[in-house]
Amino acid sequence: MIYKMKKILPLFIVTTALFCENLILPNQNLFLSRYKTLEYIYSKDRNIEDIAEFHSKIIDIYTKEFGFKLDDKLYVILNSNNNQLANAISTQIPLNSQFLYNGGASYIDYFCFNSWIKNLIIHETSHNFQLNPKENIISKSASKVVKNSPFMYILGFPIFPIPNIMINPFILEGNAVLNESRFGNGGRLYSGYALAELVELANNNKITPNLMYNKTLNFPYGEKSYLIGGFFQKFLADRYGIKRVNSYFKLYSKQLVPLYVNATFKAHFKKDFETLLQEFVKDIKRRHKDYKRAKGEELIDTQIYVPMNRSSNGDILFLIGNFRDYPSIASFNGKKLKLKKDSYRVGEVFKIDGKYYTKSTAKTSPIKIEFGLFDNRGYIKKGTQGKAVEGFLNDGRVVYFDINNSFNIPQIYIDGIFYDSANSSVFIDKNDIYYFKQNKNIRTLYKNRKALFKYRGYYGFVTDVRGDNIYFIAPTKHGSGIYIFNGKEIKRAMSGDNIIDFKLIDKKRALINTIESNRYIYKIAKLNPRASKIAEYKEIKFKNTIKELKSVKLKSKKYTPLKNLKYSSLNQNFEYDSNGELIFNIGANFSDPATYNIANINIFKDNNKIVGGAEYENRENIIKFRGGVYGAEYKNGEESIGYRINLETPIAKRGYYSANLGIEYLKEYDSTQRPATLYLNIEDSRKFGISKYPSSLNSINLFLTDDRDNFLYGFRYKKLFQFGYQNFFEFNLESKRSDKLDIKREKGIKLDSTLDNIFQTPLQIEVLNIDKSRYVKNINSFEIGLYKSFDTPLYYFSFPLSMQRTTLYTKYKRFNIRDFTQTTFGIESDIVFFNNGVVPIRFEYIKTPYGKDNELFRVLTGIDF
Repeated sequence: MIYKMKKILPLFIVTTALFCENLILPNQNLFLSRYKTLEYIYSKDRNIEDIAEFHSKIIDIYTKEFGFKLDDKLYVILNSNNNQLANAISTQIPLNSQFLYNGGASYIDYFCFNSWIKNLIIHETSHNFQLNPKENIISKSASKVVKNSPFMYILGFPIFPIPNIMINPFILEGNAVLNESRFGNGGRLYSGYALAELVELANNNKITPNLMYNKTLNFPYGEKSYLIGGFFQKFLADRYGIKRVNSYFKLYSKQLVPLYVNATFKAHFKKDFETLLQEFVKDIKRRHKDYKRAKGEELIDTQIYVPMNRSSNGDILFLIGNFRDYPSIASFNGKKLKLKKDSYRVGEVFKIDGKYYTKSTAKTSPIKIEFGLFDNRGYIKKGTQGKAVEGFLNDGRVVYFDINNSFNIPQIYIDGIFYDSANSSVFIDKNDIYYFKQNKNIRTLYKNRKALFKYRGYYGFVTDVRGDNIYFIAPTKHGSGIYIFNGKEIKRAMSGDNIIDFKLIDKKRALINTIESNRYIYKIAKLNPRASKIAEYKEIKFKNTIKELKSVKLKSKKYTPLKNLKYSSLNQNFEYDSNGELIFNIGANFSDPATYNIANINIFKDNNKIVGGAEYENRENIIKFRGGVYGAEYKNGEESIGYRINLETPIAKRGYYSANLGIEYLKEYDSTQRPATLYLNIEDSRKFGISKYPSSLNSINLFLTDDRDNFLYGFRYKKLFQFGYQNFFEFNLESKRSDKLDIKREKGIKLDSTLDNIFQTPLQIEVLNIDKSRYVKNINSFEIGLYKSFDTPLYYFSFPLSMQRTTLYTKYKRFNIRDFTQTTFGIESDIVFFNNGVVPIRFEYIKTPYGKDNELFRVLTGIDF
C-alpha cells in the first residue's frame, strides 16, 4: 500500500487573491480623499464629507481606550450603490482597511440603529483596533519586514506578525457590538430579540466556553458571537470599565504564541475566561429569573427567522428551513398549513399575482449586487431593483426603502416619491402606513406621518393592525414581547418574553414566532390583553455621545489602483528535508487598498531546483487580467522559463446561474507545451445555510486548445444533488481529445498521478496511482459518488482541536482505458484548530487494478495547489 500526503498551503494562510475576490465589484469608478489618518476610496454617490469628522472622533476615542495608535493608515472603501449588502468588513489583510456597504435599511429591526453608516464606522473601526496591536518584540519586528502576513514559520517555529488574528469571534464581534451600542446610535444590545436569545441560552446551559469560543454548527450559529458575545462584553465593562475591556486586545498581543485566553483574562481581569463566563451566566439567570416563554399550540419549528407577511387573501406567509437544505415557504390560513419547498433566498415572503418571492440581495449582473424581490430561480422581479420592499397599498403602489438613499437613515419611498425617513420596518394596512422614528433615545410610532406615542428605547416594530388596535413588538424586562396600542393606552397582548413576531389569526388568536435555545417555534396563541408599560429603557452607563459635527471640505481625485499599489505582506516558509537540505518558499505580496490590483514575487527552492517568478492580477474592469512569468534553474545547470497570460470575463450572472468566458496562453517552466486555450465555464449552484455541499449543482466546463499545431478540445460536466437529510449524490463526466499524439514532443493528453504544477492546463488529467506520466490521444471518464454528512459536535475550549462535522463517502471512477478504474472509500472531518480555523481533513483508501501497488492511502488537508 502506498501512503501519500498531498501538499497543502500553510495553516491559516489564504492567498490574497482568494480573500479579495469578493470585497468589491468591478467598474466602480472610484475617487480618493484624505482626512487626518484616514484615506477614503469611494464612489461619487457617497458623501464622505458628512462622516469624516465623526470617523476621526471615533478613532481618537478608541486610541485612548484601546491604549495605542494604529500603526498604519486606515483605508476606508465605501462601495457604490452597485454593491448593496447589509454588511461591512474590517481587515488587516492585505492592508489596514474597512469595506463598508449600503444595505442596512432592510435589517433595521435587527440592528436597532439610528444611522447605518455610523453603526458601521463604530463597529468596524473597533475591529481595526482589536486586530492591529503588536506588543511583543517578535511580532513588532516581524511585521516591519513581512507586513500583514497573518502567520509564518522560521525553522519550524511559529511567528505571528498579527497576533490578535488568533482571537475568537466571540471576543472580537462581542466587543464590536458592545462599542456599537454606546455612542447614542442604538445598537444590538438594545434589542429585545437579542436579550431573549441570551436568556434562552443561559437558562438551558448553552453558554459554555467550548460552545462560545469555537466555530460551531449549533443554533443560533454565528449570531452567538455578536449577541451573546456583546452581552458578555457589557458584563465585563459594567464590572471593570470600558477602558479595561477595550485595552484587553493590547495585552493579548504581548503573547509570542497568542493562544492563551485564560492566562490573558486572569492577567487583565484577575479572573480567567471560564470563571468570568460562568459568573456572567449566573448573573443573567439571577436578573432574569422571572423570564417566561410564551405559551401556545406548536404549529411548526424552524432554524431560519424572517418576518411574517400576509398574502392578498389574508394567509400568513413565512419561510422555514433546517439551515442545511432548500427552505420552504409556509402559508397558513388559520386552519391549514401548506409548505412549498424550493430554492428561495432567505428573506420576507411576498405573494404577487400567484407567485412567491422573497426579499433579499444578490448578484443581478456581473457588476451589480442589488436588493429586491427574488423568485425560486434567483431572478429579481422587474421593478424591484434597489428596493427593500415593505408592502403595497390598496391601489398597488409599492412602499419600499430606497437603498441608494438609505446609507444614513432608511428612506421610505412610494412609487418613486419620497415619503419619510424611518427607524423600523414599515407596516401597511390598506392605505395606512405605520413605522417608528428615532430621535436620540426616544422612539415614536407614526401613522401616515402623524406621531401617535413614544417611549424610550431603540427596539420596536409594528406587526399587525385591526380596527383601532395597533400590535407591535417591543422590549420586555426580560426579552421581547407583543403589545397593543388602542389609541389611548398600551397593553401587553399576551405574556411571553420570547415573542419576536406576531400576526393575528382572528379576534382571539394569533400566530406568534418565538425564539428558544435551539430553534424558532411558530405557535398559535390566545390573546390575553392586560395593562402594561413598555419595559424601562436603560442606557449603557459607559455611553460616549459624540455631538453633531459639521461637514468638512475634502479634496478628491480619481482613484488609480495601479498607482496605489502597496507592499502588503511577505509569506515565507523554511524547512529541511530528510537529507538535511534547505527548502524554502518566499512570496512578497502587493495590493492596492481597493484590492483591484494584486501582485506577488515568489522564490521557491526544493532539492532539485530553484524557481523564481512574478504574478499580477487586475480586476478593476469587467475583464479580469492575470499574468505571470517563472524561471527555473535546475541542479544540473539547465534553465527554463514559464509564463501565463489569462483574460476572463463574466458573460452572465443571473439568479443562481453564472457563465465565464476566458482565453489563456501559457508555457510551463518544465514543459515544451504552449497551449492557447479558449474556455467557457457555466454553473448553476444552490447552496443553503451551513450545508457541506450545494443542494443542487450543475456545471459544465468547455475548452478548445491549440498547442503547436495540435488541436485539442474537451469538457467536464458535474452534477450534484441533495436527497434526504445531508445526503448527496454526485456524477462527473469528462472527455478530452487530441488531434495528434507525440510523446517526445509532449503532444496529446497527459495522464499524471498528481497535478501539483504551478499552472494546470486542460492538456492534463489526473489518474491516481499510475506508475509514471503518459500521453494518450483521447481520454473519457465517468465518476459517481455518494456522500453522507452529519454533525459531530465535539468542541473543546482548552484542547487545540475540535470537530464540527464528518462526511463519509464512496466514489467509483472509470476511464476508457482497460482496467483503469478507481474505487474510493473516504472520511472527511471538519476540524477546528485552536477554536478558530476550520480545516477539512480527508482520509482516503483507493483501490486501483493498475499501478505497481493496487492500493493507495492518502491524507488530504487544507487547500490543494
